[in-house]
Amino acid sequence: MYGIIGKKLSHSYSAILFEEKFGKKNPYSLIELENINDLPRFIEENPDMKGFNVTVPYKKEIIPLISELDEVALDCGSVNTVQIIKSNNKNKLFGYNTDVFGFEEAYKSIIPSSCKKALIIGTGGASSAVSFALKKMNIETTFISHTKKSSDTIYCSQLSPKDVSEHKLIINATPLGMFPNINEHPEICFSAITNEHVVIDLIYNPQWTVFLQKAKLQQAKVYNGLEMLKNQAKKAWQIWGLI
Repeated sequence: MYGIIGKKLSHSYSAILFEEKFGKKNPYSLIELENINDLPRFIEENPDMKGFNVTVPYKKEIIPLISELDEVALDCGSVNTVQIIKSNNKNKLFGYNTDVFGFEEAYKSIIPSSCKKALIIGTGGASSAVSFALKKMNIETTFISHTKKSSDTIYCSQLSPKDVSEHKLIINATPLGMFPNINEHPEICFSAITNEHVVIDLIYNPQWTVFLQKAKLQQAKVYNGLEMLKNQAKKAWQIWGLI
């Protein structure tokens, strides 16, 4: 048994991708947890579970429950794939980050070499993975948040048209606009976006969020999160020994 844990999972395509690849011989479940601390009990009650993916809002919160982190997960402080290994009648959780790989595979070729600065909207687990990937590409990242947390983060309310104009890569790493709340979107100065911008929304359901639609109206190149989802999933399947 495999699955994905999160708080609300009606938007998720993970089970669809898994069944398309493996059919129904390996069940894949949507596991909604009200609190991450409910996870150990769930695993105990489902001893056939071998691994799972992690999504909003638990990619950072799960780390204290992990027995061992791979280097990427440790460096970016975010886990989205877990392998369960039984040892001495105990469950050991090994945490990985396949989001970094998924982001690189999906977008590295479409980000211009001239792009040196990026705005990342959000400060959760997905944004940490994106920032880690971009820094490997020598792209400076600035986080946008409602609650400023560090020197490389600015408040949403302080984001100026000049900031938007100067950062040619803009990424939404929040769930704003995700199904079923499809009319929501991060508030930025869309009029400052130009045809020199690349705008990415990690959301894939709906395929074209209001955020991407508004950016496209400004002639930006726009991409959703579906390719990232597919690539990170393949990496997770490799970790689980399924491919």
